[in-house]
Amino acid sequence: MPDLQHLVFYKINFLQISTLQSLHGRWWDLRYIFKRSSFLHTMKQVREMTYVVIFDTCLSLFLLKECLFLHSVDMLNKFISQDLVFCNDSVVNSDCDLVAGDVIRFLTPQELEPPVQEKYDILYEDEFLFVVNKPAQLPVHPVGKYYFNTLTKILERDGFSNQGKLFPIHRIDKETSGIVLFAKTNEVAKKLQLLFSGEGVEKIYLGIIMGVLPQLEGVFSWSLRQIDTDLIRNTVIVAKDGKLAKTTYRVLEFVEEFSLIRLKLSTGRKHQIRVHLATAGTPLVGDKQYGSYPDLFLKVSDNPFGNYAEIEKKLFMSRQALHCAEISFLHPFISKKMTFRSKLPADMLSFLNSKGFKKQVLF
Repeated sequence: MPDLQHLVFYKINFLQISTLQSLHGRWWDLRYIFKRSSFLHTMKQVREMTYVVIFDTCLSLFLLKECLFLHSVDMLNKFISQDLVFCNDSVVNSDCDLVAGDVIRFLTPQELEPPVQEKYDILYEDEFLFVVNKPAQLPVHPVGKYYFNTLTKILERDGFSNQGKLFPIHRIDKETSGIVLFAKTNEVAKKLQLLFSGEGVEKIYLGIIMGVLPQLEGVFSWSLRQIDTDLIRNTVIVAKDGKLAKTTYRVLEFVEEFSLIRLKLSTGRKHQIRVHLATAGTPLVGDKQYGSYPDLFLKVSDNPFGNYAEIEKKLFMSRQALHCAEISFLHPFISKKMTFRSKLPADMLSFLNSKGFKKQVLF
């Protein structure tokens, strides 16, 4: 059987209940879907992902390769059991054979997205932009299994957009807490993104690492490249043929086998801080993907709010101990230097206190 090679066309539509929607030239009465699955009677919104099959294959192999949020056949079967997977408009089972030209429609209702922490704080707002203090365990933008339960969509739902859409200017990982900047219009976003792509923005993070670095101050200048492994997609590694990434660090305090560290980014590569620290032999506390137990990453992917006892026993915190603590830039519309700070969240403070850290001034 030939490899799919990811040659798949896709389109996403968003449906509202009690309405008829035209999907790919056909009129669908969503009440039909409700009759097929009593679970959907309370459904508010659903995302539809559509794929066109290029090579003959089977349904489970196809979707496990193309749907980034599916990690197992069991997970796929949960959606199939709710009649949320269609082939050429008919519901299917996991061992369904596909041929080139088949159209697969995969419905993901908001109710089936993993729960997230929705509480956020607005640090600043003007007519052009606003700055948010994001909690851990909340994705910034739609990705994988998350669409509705993301900071961007929650803010749009809460009325922070002038045009019905927001523009995140930079992104931090789901488990990372701290400052995120949003533009209110596309025009504002373009100017801010120019700042963030150069050296016009200063970003400072605070992290708790496992171990003690040999020097209390230094610079990591290792190039990074993204790869896909058999089990974990979007993994980043240090590679000579990667893109240059530069992180300046300063150890603020260390107690036994843990250190509180201040990190300043000169570049903004994906997973830059986490990979640099792991490569140095001092991964972030709680980092499941780049720490010593990457198998924990898959467990959390399948059950984000499951039992964290094993994770906390091995990695000491249920999430990676990283916080975007300060961002400074010249406001491109009012020509004023702006600096925003966010205090360490309660979970990181609690960990530091439990280990006997004394440092109070973190900047």
